[in-house]
Amino acid sequence: MMSTDRNHANDRADGVADLIDFLDASPSPWHAVQSTIDRLDGFVRLDETEAWTDIPDAGYVVRSGAIIAWLLPAAPTHRSVSSGPTPIRPVCV
Repeated sequence: MMSTDRNHANDRADGVADLIDFLDASPSPWHAVQSTIDRLDGFVRLDETEAWTDIPDAGYVVRSGAIIAWLLPAAPTHRSVSSGPTPIRPVCV
């Protein structure tokens, strides 16, 4: 096996182990939300009931057992129909 193949296999194994850790820590939607928050280092939590006058580049909102997180790009490199006027990249943890 070549070195790059071995590194790719190790990356996959690390990803699978990380997913298993996440699932073990998340027996309910509320636990999954907390597990996700624990992984969102540097993200700012916004309260959906308050006015958002200054939206952070990296933020999230929680409602019961659901979370929405976003990461705004530093500078858009292109525009497409799907990206809309403000390109936002959802964060999948």
